Amino acid sequence: MRSGDTVRDGQGNAYQVGQLLGHGLWGKCFVARREVTDQLFVLKVPLTPDDIRGEGGAPEAFFVACRDALMEEARLYEQGQVPFLPRLEARFTGPDGQPAMLLPRLAESLERRILDGLGVGPLVDALLAVAKLVRQLAGAGVAGAAVHGGLRTTNILYSDSGELFLTDVATPAARRNVAAFANQAPLGPCWLPPEVVGVGGGGDGTWSAGVDTWALAMILWRGIVGPEAPIAWPSRGLDKASVGAVKDKLIQRMKAEDSNPRFHGRLAERVGVLLSRALSLEVAPSPPYRFSRLDEFVQRLEEVAALIRPQVTSVGKVLHDRPAARPFFATDEAVSFSVTVGVTAGVEGREEIGVGIAVFDLARDSRVKDLDLGYTVDKHPSGRYRFAFRINGLGPGPYRARVAFAIRDSGQAPSTAESEFEIRAAPGWVPPAEAPQAAQPLAFAREQTGVTTPRLEPPSAADTPVAVVNPPAADAPLPAPASLSAAALTPTSTLPPPARSKVWEARQPPPPDIGLRPLRGHVSPPPIDPEPTPIHRPRPLLPASAALPPTAEPEKARPATPAAIASPLPPTPAAMGGPGALDEPAFEAPRSWTYEPIPRGKQSSASAEDPPSQVDAGAEDDGEPSPIGAFFTSVKNDPFVLVMSSLGGLILILLVLFLALRS
Repeated sequence: MRSGDTVRDGQGNAYQVGQLLGHGLWGKCFVARREVTDQLFVLKVPLTPDDIRGEGGAPEAFFVACRDALMEEARLYEQGQVPFLPRLEARFTGPDGQPAMLLPRLAESLERRILDGLGVGPLVDALLAVAKLVRQLAGAGVAGAAVHGGLRTTNILYSDSGELFLTDVATPAARRNVAAFANQAPLGPCWLPPEVVGVGGGGDGTWSAGVDTWALAMILWRGIVGPEAPIAWPSRGLDKASVGAVKDKLIQRMKAEDSNPRFHGRLAERVGVLLSRALSLEVAPSPPYRFSRLDEFVQRLEEVAALIRPQVTSVGKVLHDRPAARPFFATDEAVSFSVTVGVTAGVEGREEIGVGIAVFDLARDSRVKDLDLGYTVDKHPSGRYRFAFRINGLGPGPYRARVAFAIRDSGQAPSTAESEFEIRAAPGWVPPAEAPQAAQPLAFAREQTGVTTPRLEPPSAADTPVAVVNPPAADAPLPAPASLSAAALTPTSTLPPPARSKVWEARQPPPPDIGLRPLRGHVSPPPIDPEPTPIHRPRPLLPASAALPPTAEPEKARPATPAAIASPLPPTPAAMGGPGALDEPAFEAPRSWTYEPIPRGKQSSASAEDPPSQVDAGAEDDGEPSPIGAFFTSVKNDPFVLVMSSLGGLILILLVLFLALRS
């Protein structure tokens, strides 16, 4: 049978034979199109003498074995004992007298996926799925075989929905004649181990699980090195150089795949050991040589898959370290609980497991921050880890604890567990002092506002009081400008402080020192801040009867010798430490206080603008009132005494009138 022929099945359906798909051990496959529906199938026929080229060809017994193998496989597919074997569409005899069978054409093969750049991780997952199907096939006892015997990349197929199928199961006829098939047919890559095909005359034809483990390891090797292997096919096993090349290639490929970089080195070592053992020429003892059971190979392959993407497999229930009779915690003890965590094979230490914990205060509906937390980790012989947590410093109330676990650098969502617990106050428990909050600005404190108040312009020279200074001697040198100070200035008069307003107070910087000598008895004012200071504090509250002294008008400028110097403004209350200073609150006078002008002594007639150069502490005050006058003044000025005195006088008058009427 060749391309272009037309064949018919037992139902009379015509099929046109298309292109050749490939050769196997004992058969070949074509694409066949049903003429009525244009549906595509796979037409499989045994090998013929035209397919075996060489001197002398092949004996007739070889072609008989090929026909027997085809008929056994057709009966196996027709029975449909397992779902992952292809469904038989039809079987019939071709025009050349050779048996043939029609199978559904599946979407693609594992070989095609490898050629398209299948990653190592998906390849390992596919091999694990194939190994599980092979175990089902052996358990079902299909055709009396304990193994598949025909695993290769072209016999592992996928449907349009991604369903996995296995073809070319080694039937008894194929196993009996495998050596003849290997000697006559072009095998290509060595998917079968040497002891089965009898390479070099050393094979005994024994079929065991090592046949499938060899084939699966060969597929893994092919997927790691890529479509074009940089080294020869390991038909005689892997030496140290070949194992090193496979490790380097694996690490290089894993950097471009979805994998955990923390485990790349460990993954390469595990894959090297797996391939060295599975492709070993020695079959016994096992270990350290060939895998004698498929389950053992699958276990090692699962460890490889776990190292590619290690993850947390399970998180147990949160167990509180409390007796059943006392299910709550007290404030004088630590909150303790434990969680058991399971991880995939290959995670060998607790430092590879990332841990997170969050505690929520259910009463306040908020997360508790700055926990006083600690935990310990113990590894169980089963491989699971037990995390024990201890939390201190929580106050009374209901809480919820949430713990999360993930493999470090995995990039996967963590696995979590939650539990609620209650804390009650222990006898004598005192709530801790809360952290001091930021002080709120008082009414008289400095406030920062976005309103910019214009600065007051300094007074002009014509309206500024001047100071009269004593001129230096004619032959006395003037001091250096750096030695000048504000103390050299002498005001001509002492004025009461002007009334203050709620605006920025304009202040002039101290005038330059020009080397003038101060007058006798002059007291220098305190230093003035060159920057304007906001007047933000209220002045003392005074009774309505008290009136502030009027602000004296500044004296007109008088000619000064040798120069007229502006006097600095009087100091602010803040500079004097009195009411309005930033270090003390404003002073408020009691309502019962009265304010009277302070009587002056002998100097009362003196001008307010020309104070004496020194104070006369021994001068008598002729204006001081007599004791009787002081008494009437205090009664007059004190409302309480005045009212009580008036009331007493009224009672006395009424008593006198009453006595007068009686008499």
